[in-house]
Amino acid sequence: MNIKVVVFALVMTASMGVQGAWLTGGQLLEDCESENYFEKGSCTGYIEGVDDSAVTLAHWEGLAEPICIPGGVTSGQLRLVVMKHLNKHPEELHMTASSLVLKALFEAFPCE
Repeated sequence: MNIKVVVFALVMTASMGVQGAWLTGGQLLEDCESENYFEKGSCTGYIEGVDDSAVTLAHWEGLAEPICIPGGVTSGQLRLVVMKHLNKHPEELHMTASSLVLKALFEAFPCE
């Protein structure tokens, strides 16, 4: 299965609405933009966790990595990439944060 299909499926599933206790893009953006170090750290850790999960899932399924972040990119830079995407697409903020993080990182750091 093509990894682009997997990412697309995740994003489309998330666009159907958020149920239960899923973190939304709007909630993640609030944490990312917060001046509170705990909330900002929570945002950064969440983004790293989504990236790690995507890479792990790709390896388990024998797929190519969906996101190819170059060496030297910091966690803070990843946070800025995701914040830029969220601010650019306010119509998506109701969607799950994990799908939006994947989408932002996939668009910013596609594997060639």
